[in-house]
Amino acid sequence: MAYTMLHISGQAAQSPAILSLKEFQLKNGIGPWMTRVRIVRMWHELDFMRTDDVTSLDLLLLDDDDDMIHAIVQKNYIWKFEPLLEEGILLGLTNLTFAPEKKMFRPCQNDYRAYFNWNTDVTPLESTTAPIPRHKFFFKEFEALVADATNTYLTDVVGLLTSYTNLQQVKRSSGDVAFMRELTLDNIRYLLRLEVQDPT
Repeated sequence: MAYTMLHISGQAAQSPAILSLKEFQLKNGIGPWMTRVRIVRMWHELDFMRTDDVTSLDLLLLDDDDDMIHAIVQKNYIWKFEPLLEEGILLGLTNLTFAPEKKMFRPCQNDYRAYFNWNTDVTPLESTTAPIPRHKFFFKEFEALVADATNTYLTDVVGLLTSYTNLQQVKRSSGDVAFMRELTLDNIRYLLRLEVQDPT
């Protein structure tokens, strides 16, 4: 088995061969292997329909093969992993669990998601050790967005902001009050009206 020398805290440490996300998934995310990824997006998932409590720490991870996956740190592990994670950094990860992604509103084009486990090992890597880009986007034309009624993916949209409303007070199914504003985007040929939840 091939090994790669990683420099961690000024010391040389011997680590297993680095696999792509797809190869790592085929190994069930465990064993003497590591996958190398960049965190391109990180956010707290909220229970916005009821309590606004944080339910998980979510990440988009991008590997050397330009493959992206939605990764989740469950609520009871956030305290352990959040101090080690930051958008833009390069990481080596071991001991992840893979499961099918939800059917709607997927944050990236992958049929699977990854979960951090209690024994997931997070190794910071030098940012120059892999040419993984800082961002990756999935753009659609407005007409394709309107025509796609499946809502399988969350889609990146670019347009000119032509109008927005003041914050409006709305009542959730739980009876709690939330705030919302409407945005209108224009890409010359089409107008798109969005509703954005704002908890502040």
